Amino acid sequence: MNKQLILAATAVLLACSPLHAEQMWPFSSKKKKAAKVEKTDSVKKEDKFDKAVKGAWKGSGLFDYYLTKTGELLLAVTPRNLKASYLLANRISEISQNSNFVAGQMLGDPFMIRFSADTSNVYLHKVNHWERVAPNDPIEKSFRRNVQDPITRTFKIKASRNDTLLIDVTSFFVSNDKLLTPIRQSPLVPGEMSATYDAAGSKLFRSSKRTSKSPASSITTPSRTATR
Repeated sequence: MNKQLILAATAVLLACSPLHAEQMWPFSSKKKKAAKVEKTDSVKKEDKFDKAVKGAWKGSGLFDYYLTKTGELLLAVTPRNLKASYLLANRISEISQNSNFVAGQMLGDPFMIRFSADTSNVYLHKVNHWERVAPNDPIEKSFRRNVQDPITRTFKIKASRNDTLLIDVTSFFVSNDKLLTPIRQSPLVPGEMSATYDAAGSKLFRSSKRTSKSPASSITTPSRTATR
């Protein structure tokens, strides 16, 4: 029997401990030059960054993010974001059919991520937190070379301004990405749920709920609604 299921899944990022290895900022050499140009210009021209976020709704948290009028989700990545690891959790906030999943249910286990960048792309790494070596251990250098955090997603830099990189993460949340897909094996029923993904019924929207302040700050991204 075919069933139509509408999910609103909310992804939450929690700040975790800083990374041991500090990420080098790819545009550090251009920062002073860019600042000097801004001071000499009497009239600031609209750059790629301005054009990308023009008319967009802006949210703030661990990351600044923009939801554009065309439904794009743009993430602003700064140097401090490259020096920390984050816990990515995916939870159902609302649902239209609750025989297999229920509101509030976690979709898979939360996992650790971090970001790195070069002059063209921002990379999402899945953090290897289960293998460790003691500082100054004789095998530490060899261990670092052999146990790297794998790159799971690559985001092209859409625009940049001083120390901020703007990336488009729309497809990561709206498409049927395996890291965040709502359709997984449900603990409520045996076997895996059979479903098809309808891209036309998936979109981003602003969450009206506010998260309370806590020692581990959180950011709730615009939620994903998928028709299955």
